[in-house]
Order: sequence, then structure tokens, then C-alpha cells
Amino acid sequence: MIKIEELENSKVKFYYEINYVEVGYVLVEDVIDVINIVDVKVVDEHRRKGIARELFKYIFNYYKDRELRYMLEVRKDNLPAISLYDSLGFNKIYVRNKYYKDVDAIIMEYKN
Repeated sequence: MIKIEELENSKVKFYYEINYVEVGYVLVEDVIDVINIVDVKVVDEHRRKGIARELFKYIFNYYKDRELRYMLEVRKDNLPAISLYDSLGFNKIYVRNKYYKDVDAIIMEYKN
């Protein structure tokens, strides 16, 4: 089950529960015409089960009445995450060299 928690500073946490236990979440920051994806986490034993995909689809539906850009950054070596974002329709728009000390960050964007 997906639940929503509104936080301070325009942040919203969309989280996925199984048997009342949070197993994954996507934290977003709602900034006028941009939804910044701040953090995405799924606990290890629940990865590769479609939880992050369900959360993103829920978020896209939640904000469907607004024309928005969704922005995120991901480590260049995080291939499972990049594959997920590609499959959801995110496009690579920029690379920040050495953003994570030793690894580049890929900036990705999705427009609804």
C-alpha cells in the first residue's frame, strides 16, 4: 500500500508499506513547476520487485493535473536505477563530473 506524508519545505514522502512496515519510499520536493526527486530507497530484500516503479507511477498520477518537469540525479555507476529511470521515460540531460567524489552524476528529466 502506498501512503503519503507531507513534510516541511515543500517535501512530500511517498512510501510503500507491506504489513504496516515501510519497505520503500520516494522523497520529492515540489518547487512550482518542477518535482525534484530527492531520494529513492527500497530495502534490500524488497528490491527488484517493482516497488520503486509503482511509487513513481503513483507520483506521476498524483501530480497529473499539473504540467511539470521531474528532475533527479543518479550515480553513473548505479545501472539498476538508471535502467528503471530510462524505462519510466526519464532522459539524460547532463553529467556532473565527480559529483559523488569519485563518480559522476547523471542528471535526468521527465516531462509529463
